[in-house]
Amino acid sequence: MPRSLVRDCTGRRALVNSSLQVFTAAGFETTANTLSFAFAMLARHPQWQTWLLEEIDTILPDPENDNIHDYTAVFPQAHRVMAFLLETLRLFPPLVHLVKETAREMTVQTSTGPHWLPAKMTIYVQSVGLHLDPTVWRNLNPDASHPAPEGIEDEHVFRPTRWINPPGSSHPLYQPPKDKLNYIPWSAGPRVCPGQKMAQVEFTAIFMTLLRKFRVDAAMDEGMTRADADKVLDALILDSMSVVTLQMNGVYDIDAAQATKGLRLQLTRRR
Repeated sequence: MPRSLVRDCTGRRALVNSSLQVFTAAGFETTANTLSFAFAMLARHPQWQTWLLEEIDTILPDPENDNIHDYTAVFPQAHRVMAFLLETLRLFPPLVHLVKETAREMTVQTSTGPHWLPAKMTIYVQSVGLHLDPTVWRNLNPDASHPAPEGIEDEHVFRPTRWINPPGSSHPLYQPPKDKLNYIPWSAGPRVCPGQKMAQVEFTAIFMTLLRKFRVDAAMDEGMTRADADKVLDALILDSMSVVTLQMNGVYDIDAAQATKGLRLQLTRRR
């Protein structure tokens, strides 16, 4: 084999290994924070957890079967798990804004009229606002069995069924238009996050492995009511800030002396 080809193969192998390390490290914080919010929503909304368990029990009916399951047989069926992920990311996107830069001078047409933008202008795209746009999300795939609480508009409600298309649709899940910025947890366009599919598969694997045997519930102290637990969870979820990515404050690095702090959840063996 020519020496130049050997050098090329070695370089390519190093590049692949480097890329895998980047994907793993870059996705760690975003995935960990998304899982924190998702587990909190499982405990806060037990009706949606029951909804998820119905699907998981259909796909994996034997919780004691620990054989390795085939990706092509399991992942495409997990519509509700994916809807739960997408709805979690809609309300709690990892990046509350995306930073973009205009490549050239341009005029952008908006609902308020044209706006002139100079070249090399930094633009902050507000993810949270886009994900709460009532013209897109309000009553999307309405669900009469899970109406919005009185006084709260639907787009502010955690409702995974907004992602489930009606029977007979060409795709089981709602697909945000690629030519419009109305859902950007992984950014959009040619610079979309290359780890998007990896994150979806990882989330699905974790949820299905855990929930086929356990439920996730709020850990309640003696004398606490369900309403008390909900208030504690709501306060933790709302006490969030963007460090590198959006995360709840005070839920990591909790030691034994701080046992009453953090996101207090418990796993209950399903029967």
